[in-house]
Amino acid sequence: MSLISEYSSTYSKSQQEEDTRSIPDSVFSNVQTASIISQPDRDAEEADERLQRELYFFNGGALKGALNKRFPGTYDKIKPIIEKYGLSNDQLNVILDLILSGKLGQFAARKMIKLLLPRRLISSRLFIRIFGKLSCRDMNPTIVGSLLNWVVCVYDLIETPEDVVKLYPVLFHYLTMETFRPQLCHLLYFMTKRVHVKRHRIERLQELVSKFGAEPELYGLLSVYKGYYPEIELPRSVKRTNFIFSHPDPEMRDNIAQIQAFWQHQYLLSEEGLHRPPVPGARMVKRRRLGAKQSAIFEIPHATTTRQQLDSVTINQFTDTGGLARMIDRLELPDRMAAVLNNRLLQHVLICCSDDTSILRISYWLSNTLQSLMRWHYTETSHEYFKDLLVKLITMTRLTRAHLPIVEAFLEKYISSWNGIDFVDEIFELLTYVRPLAFEDLEHNYLRPLYQLFCVSDVTWKSRLLLCYTSMVKNWALIDWRSHGQRRMDPDLDTEVDNMVWLFRGLDFDVEYFSSIHHLIQHVDRISALGLVMESDHPLLQHACLSFFELVSSMSLAHDIPEIIIPAAPVVYRSFFSNTGMALSRICGIIAQYKRAFEENDKQTGDWVARHTAEYLDNFNSYVMDVCSSLWANVSHRRTNPDYIPFSLSQANYDTFKAMVEERGQSMELALSLTHTTCLAGYSKKFLADWMNEDNMDNSAHDGPVTPQLLKAMGSTLSYNEYCVEFLEHLNHLGFHGIYDLLYSTIGSLIDRRKQLMEEDVNEEHE
Repeated sequence: MSLISEYSSTYSKSQQEEDTRSIPDSVFSNVQTASIISQPDRDAEEADERLQRELYFFNGGALKGALNKRFPGTYDKIKPIIEKYGLSNDQLNVILDLILSGKLGQFAARKMIKLLLPRRLISSRLFIRIFGKLSCRDMNPTIVGSLLNWVVCVYDLIETPEDVVKLYPVLFHYLTMETFRPQLCHLLYFMTKRVHVKRHRIERLQELVSKFGAEPELYGLLSVYKGYYPEIELPRSVKRTNFIFSHPDPEMRDNIAQIQAFWQHQYLLSEEGLHRPPVPGARMVKRRRLGAKQSAIFEIPHATTTRQQLDSVTINQFTDTGGLARMIDRLELPDRMAAVLNNRLLQHVLICCSDDTSILRISYWLSNTLQSLMRWHYTETSHEYFKDLLVKLITMTRLTRAHLPIVEAFLEKYISSWNGIDFVDEIFELLTYVRPLAFEDLEHNYLRPLYQLFCVSDVTWKSRLLLCYTSMVKNWALIDWRSHGQRRMDPDLDTEVDNMVWLFRGLDFDVEYFSSIHHLIQHVDRISALGLVMESDHPLLQHACLSFFELVSSMSLAHDIPEIIIPAAPVVYRSFFSNTGMALSRICGIIAQYKRAFEENDKQTGDWVARHTAEYLDNFNSYVMDVCSSLWANVSHRRTNPDYIPFSLSQANYDTFKAMVEERGQSMELALSLTHTTCLAGYSKKFLADWMNEDNMDNSAHDGPVTPQLLKAMGSTLSYNEYCVEFLEHLNHLGFHGIYDLLYSTIGSLIDRRKQLMEEDVNEEHE
């Protein structure tokens, strides 16, 4: 597998002349000059001198017997030198002469092929010489096969690839040779352009498939042809994952990358050429020196269309979506559907006309590119390359609101070995658009590996994961589940997939997606509680956790989803006892939202309602009762039920807490009230001070939290309950809307007060 190559480097005029001059008879004529020009380093010069001495014997026409006798010692000497410094074109030519001479045995020849490590672009003459041995009249087929593997490895470094492409008919002719067919298919996979896709070649490939079976290599090459001629029928006996062309020798590729970097001619060996042929007429970027400023790491194929009917139009003829919509039925798709990543109009076309052929053409490019980069993104250049591609995928997915199937396959594989650091922004956003799955698949592919990272990451990473899950659930909630359910129950249904609610793949009718959503929310609930404990209720993690449940609490009302899933007690109570007003107010708002959701659910009829046990409702009611009776001191459940212990505390913990409060001379009913709770006591004290200053009251008695006794000592005409009402209005003005909403929807006196205020407003309007 691979990508369309874009190699960057800059050569001086003298270097270009040196690379393109005829190869001399002797390797020694320019080797010293080449080493000085390429790398003015003394060690490199000495290495070239040593290579000169050792290669002299190979270049001197030694007899076969003497050559094989001295080969082991010579090989051991030149191997470390070549692996570090590589070979110039002249030196490559000398070793290739030796291999093609037939003087070496099979084992020795294959070892020498491993040392064909170029310093720079390779002359096309070397490849033409290798292709001239395909008949195997005077060469061992195993050696020729190894040489073809080497050609595949270094194909992206051919100096003039157009010269090699001219041999396309020759390589195609030898597809009948079983020994070389994998390598030849691989090379033809690189080279194929529209001009090469002829009817007789299509028929020949189909004959080979019929004769030898659907070999992965033949299938892959035929798939390229199908990209240009969709009417080609592919055999169904080959799985998609079995015909991807992988790099034949990753170790060699790594060595070449290091050598290219050493000689300051580091090209992006990213396997681009291993996936699809380049766009006809496309210009390659100029070569740039290592370290030069780069505007782009790679280039997405252009939206070029070479096969156009008289009455058809191309994507380049449009400038807006209006014109595209009017003529979309006459549109001829580009040669390279991978251009969709860079073309917004083409992305609109993909949404409107997402046929299997178009998706398949894009998937070939993305599959090979992404899988290649997964192995090679550890270098700085390929890391940028990878990131650039992920950003382009995100840009497209923000429009489509769904991943191509091949992107989800990539995410599943990448997440399983992700370190949680590389491309964290991009991966988290891509995860938010994952298609709804059965929970078993969701857990295996995503939740479990992400949970392992969650446990060892810092608070920022934990928070980002929770926000990622929030966006994921939100995207799932936007689906028209009611229509999906109706189609699922249609007796005339003749398909297993609902293609109306999710682009590209649709949703399976045999999956209980509400169950998946339910279990996903419970999973996030559990890791939220764990994270709050691990990070000591860090405000950043509190924000992420509460953001998630703000969405979940409103899901049944805002998104017509008959699921009301409340958080576990640790999340509710830890937020309530937080020392930040943000957490307290937001958990109150979440409880108020759940309360409205349950009330609206009770009004629903039919099957589209949430079903909950009495125990489940009692659990939620305990949240409401604990929070409201604590904040609003005039409401205490213990007055009617002395045995009741709030917040699921044990009797021992409650007694300890009560003793601490009484030791300070305070009341248990006020300990967690609006005026006393840790996160609001300061606001209450300042509100009282400002109120006293406005009324010119004596504030000498103002010490400690506000109590009925303090108000009486100050001579205030306000009762404690009236003060709490005024303070609650002040909190709402400050932005603590959650506390205000919850208390005004549960406390009887506040509900009556709101009704009275509303009636007064109506009367004023009539007057």
